[in-house]
Amino acid sequence: MWEDLHRELSPQGIDIVTVCLDVEGIEGAEPDLAAVDEVTHIAVVDQTHVIDELFGIVNVPMAVWIDEDLNIVRPAEFAWPGDREGAGAAQLPDDLPERMVDMAQAAGQIQVDRLFFGTAVRDWAQHGARSNYVLSEDQVVAGSVRRGQDEATAAAHFELGQALHQRGDIDGSIGHFREAHRLDPNNWTYKRQAWELASRVEGPLARFWQGPVPGQEDEWPYEGDWLSDITAVGPKNYYPEPVMPPE
Repeated sequence: MWEDLHRELSPQGIDIVTVCLDVEGIEGAEPDLAAVDEVTHIAVVDQTHVIDELFGIVNVPMAVWIDEDLNIVRPAEFAWPGDREGAGAAQLPDDLPERMVDMAQAAGQIQVDRLFFGTAVRDWAQHGARSNYVLSEDQVVAGSVRRGQDEATAAAHFELGQALHQRGDIDGSIGHFREAHRLDPNNWTYKRQAWELASRVEGPLARFWQGPVPGQEDEWPYEGDWLSDITAVGPKNYYPEPVMPPE
């Protein structure tokens, strides 16, 4: 869908750049890119989650608007590239594991406006800096994710965890990932990356499982997992509140 949006808006001066956040590199992006016949937008892989630190990305999909003068005119916020509101309405396969059924049901309860981003970015393409969706510098700062001491320390632990994992020290990485989760519990990119790396299921569901294998719960190295954490916080709290809608 990002490719479709890019092809629609690039003639009007809007370029879409997608970033796959995955410690393990291009393998994490291949399933999404393989679904597109020809990729014309810029698609990169961020193995060290640098974009998280630079722009305050705490979940996916999120987007940041940057104008032609390299100014941020909308900070990180939920961004759905499609033009439909519904999600999770597709018929699930009969042989889907119970956990995946429960995850799909929880995902379907996430309360976000899936039409907002498409409406806003098309308005920006048409009106440029005059768009009602373009925010002032003060509004961008006020709407950005705050980074205090805990969040900064969590970022350091997450970076150490990634480095150790990439060097093959899996056990050493887990402690740093756990500390990142403790210090910055609202950062789902930290959680989802660690959970995905720890999943022990095979096949196409592996990257989505993000939790313990049934019967092996005692071997799961983290206090939480995607299903239990979203159940605890409530699907409506999965994404940050929208960044100051236009007046």
